Formats: sequence, C-alpha cells, structure tokens
Amino acid sequence: RVLDFMNNAYAPATKESYGTGLLVFHVFCDQKIPPVPEHQRGPASEALILEFISSCATLSGDAVRNYVYGVKAWHTIHGLPWTVDDTRLSAALTAAERVEPESSLNLALPLDAAVFACLTTTFWSCSCLGEFTVPSLKAFKPSIHVKPSN
Repeated sequence: RVLDFMNNAYAPATKESYGTGLLVFHVFCDQKIPPVPEHQRGPASEALILEFISSCATLSGDAVRNYVYGVKAWHTIHGLPWTVDDTRLSAALTAAERVEPESSLNLALPLDAAVFACLTTTFWSCSCLGEFTVPSLKAFKPSIHVKPSN
C-alpha cells in the first residue's frame, strides 16, 4: 500500500522515463562480468552508480541524467538509502554531458538533409500512430473510429 502511495509522487511521463532508466540499469548490472547480484543493486553503491553513468557515455546527457534519477527514485520509493555523494553525482553527470556524442549530420549537405528528413518523418509518424489506432478492442467506438464500411 505504501509503495502504491509513493508511486504517486511522480508524474506518468516521469515514471515512464524513470522506468526506462531502471531497466537500463538492471541490464547494465546483468551484463557485467560477473553480473551484479540483486542485493548489491539496492541499495546501489556509489561506485556502481558512477560506473553505470560512465557506461552510458554514448547517450545524451539528458538521457543519462533521467536514467540515474530513475534509479534514485526507485531507491526512494522502496525506502533504500541513496549513498551517492551529490557532488560526485553532479560531476559525473556533467562529464556525461561533455562527452555526449555530437550529431554526425551536416544539414548543409543534401544527403544528410535527406536522411534527417526521413528520420524525423518516420519518428513523428510512429509517434502519432496512436492517434490512428484503437488501444483495445473494448475501446472501439463505431461512431468515432474508422470501420471497413467507411
């Protein structure tokens, strides 16, 4: 009951983003050799969190920040101590932003501009797909959704 209550501290979009971060953290722990045992993931040591941040250096700084705060939120919700020093965490997140890969597209070049246009069109088409589909069979309403007879 307390766990359900604590989950209300975060907005739905935040929970979704943080959930992704928590998944990436557990995949990171599973892929380490040897894998990090469950009991060492929560509470996670400062060394483990800093190593996790450094392993995400190929991602954007914002993504890394969201991932780490997702792991921190998981600790908070489950009443686990967060042992990472704020100064070291801030420094590691700043480092992640500074080593973030730059975009390799030069929009002044026709090929790069065409690739960018294809990528953004595909992305936004997929993002809006939910507007054209019905989330479940029970949610189908013939008065507002497209039917074969239309």
